[in-house]
Amino acid sequence: IRGCPLTELVAANPTLIRPSRFTRIRRAPFFRNKAAVVALVVVVIINLRLQDSRIGRAWEAIREDEVAARAMGIDTTGMKLLAFAMGASFGGVAGGMFAAIQGFISPESFVLVESVMVVSMVVLGGMGNIAGVVLGAVLLAFVPEILRWTVQPAQQALLVLGVQDLERLR
Repeated sequence: IRGCPLTELVAANPTLIRPSRFTRIRRAPFFRNKAAVVALVVVVIINLRLQDSRIGRAWEAIREDEVAARAMGIDTTGMKLLAFAMGASFGGVAGGMFAAIQGFISPESFVLVESVMVVSMVVLGGMGNIAGVVLGAVLLAFVPEILRWTVQPAQQALLVLGVQDLERLR
C-alpha cells in the first residue's frame, strides 16, 4: 500500500518482521506431526480417565436413561453442560492445531463432506468406544488412499483394454 507509513517502514527495514512461533511450527513437519501425536495421546488419556471416573459414569447413566439418572440424584443439566464444555475444549485444541498447521482458515476449509466423514468415523468405530473411534478414523482415512494406489491403476488398465477392444470392433 503506497503512502502507508507502516508499509514504508517495513520496506526500509525488513528485519522488523520476524517469523512467529507458529510459522516455525508450520515449516517443521516432523515437529508438527510429533505435536499432533502427543496431543492425540493426551486427549485419549484424558478421555479414558474421564470414562472410568464418577463423571464418566454419570454421563453414561444420562446417555442410557436421563429420567433414571435424575432419579439417582445426578445433576443432569450440570453434567450435560460439563460434557459440552469438555467437547468444546477438545475442539478448541484441535482447531488451534489445525490453524497452526494450515496457516490460514476459511469457511471453505470445512465443507459438508468433512463433517460427514467425521460422523462416519464415530459411527463406524462405535459411539461409546474410544479405541473403536480411533480405529474407525484410521480405516476411513487410509482405506481410500490404499484403494487409490491399488484399484485406480487396475481401472485404468481396464479402460485401456476397453478402448482397444472398441478400436478392434471398428
